[in-house]
Amino acid sequence: MESGISTPSNEPQWTEEKLYLNADSFFKNVLKNIHEARTSIDLESYIFQHDDLGKKVVQELCAAAERGVKVRILIDAFSSTSFPQSTIDEFQKKGIELKFYHPFAKVKFIKLFQTFNRRNHRKTWIFDRDRTFVGSANIVKNNWKEIGLSIKGYEVIALINAFEKAWDKKGLLNKLKQKVTSPQPRARALRRPQLVRLNDRLWLRRRNYINFLRKMKHAREHILIGNAYFAPPLRTVRTLCKAAQKGVNIKLLVPQNSDVFFMPWVTSTYYYGLIKAGVKIFEYKPNFYHAKILMIDDYMFVGSSNLNHRSILHDLESDVAVTLEENQHQLYDDFENDLTFSHRVTLNSLKRTTVFKKLIANLMLLFRYWF
Repeated sequence: MESGISTPSNEPQWTEEKLYLNADSFFKNVLKNIHEARTSIDLESYIFQHDDLGKKVVQELCAAAERGVKVRILIDAFSSTSFPQSTIDEFQKKGIELKFYHPFAKVKFIKLFQTFNRRNHRKTWIFDRDRTFVGSANIVKNNWKEIGLSIKGYEVIALINAFEKAWDKKGLLNKLKQKVTSPQPRARALRRPQLVRLNDRLWLRRRNYINFLRKMKHAREHILIGNAYFAPPLRTVRTLCKAAQKGVNIKLLVPQNSDVFFMPWVTSTYYYGLIKAGVKIFEYKPNFYHAKILMIDDYMFVGSSNLNHRSILHDLESDVAVTLEENQHQLYDDFENDLTFSHRVTLNSLKRTTVFKKLIANLMLLFRYWF
């Protein structure tokens, strides 16, 4: 095929799947689904800003609650310290349940650092417990590059159970709910290839990372990575380099500018070894590239995970597979189109990096375990 993608047969797919290549189309459909929700809305977001978009979301959620829809909102406490009290009061009046993930005020001092370092970075919307929106977009109005997916299918149960676990943190209750709500035997689900990638347990984090390394190791044609905060463990870098040296076409797309000013400098410390091995690196210029996408041949995921220690070791994340051939081609073509608006990094261009940036970047690398 022209895009270099071949979709295997007999692979599991979502019963419904729609790809969104920007935040405007993503939230247009999110707001539509809020308006059409019949029984329940469960929402997880790392950031919930009280801007124009946030106000629209609040308005639609309150309207849904008024017509009898059960609404639950889980926001990360670290990123929501300025969440308006007036909105909290309005939610309470409408019967909307709101919780903040890992609030500092309720944590004993001895566990403060551990709690501070473990955040809920998911961006997940669950409507009527059968359709879900997952992606990179927080509830904030900006011009960042975002990508998301709306899905329906049996595997949505994994996202429902992940929300319940984060909401009430009752593992036994969560297991009981899974048995009651699962329409198929759990053993069968475990045997099937995973369409949802979660990391709310230590063994899941390890499985995800090992599978990621294995997929890269056995890549046949290409590895395409779009990521906002690229600062991976060295094992990841070595695996990418080995794949490139075997002739796999590897392209890495990262932002030229970031909301965390030093992150592009930190990311640049990985450039030399990757480029020497044959990895093609591009820096996105139009705005902040906040999307998180992974394409290893026909294995494609979008979601909230970055390739850094925070996502791999600490934060809660959710990613979902892109299974429809049409969407896979759209995602591939959009990635290639974004490269045309990006700066190709070369060994010669690295020579122009200032000593100050190199110094700050290498200093921050000492703390990469925490970001």
